Amino acid sequence: TLVRAVAFLCYFTSLSMFSYVLRVLPLSVAYSTWCTVGTVSVAVLSSLVYGETLRPAQYICIAASVPCVVGLYVL
Repeated sequence: TLVRAVAFLCYFTSLSMFSYVLRVLPLSVAYSTWCTVGTVSVAVLSSLVYGETLRPAQYICIAASVPCVVGLYVL
C-alpha cells in the first residue's frame, strides 16, 4: 500500500542520511535527535492518518521531549 511505501522511503532516507550527520554531530546528539523526531512523527502521523486520539498528557510528553534534545545539542 501507499502507507508502507512511504514508510519504507522514510526509513531508507533516514538511515542513509544518518551516516552523513555523524560526520558533523556526536553520536549521542544525532541518535537522540533521530529517536525523538521518529517518536514525535509517529505520534502525530498516527493521529492524522489513522485517527488515533492523543490525550492532553501525551501532547505534553511530546512537547517535553523536544527541549531535552535541544539541550543536548546546545549544552
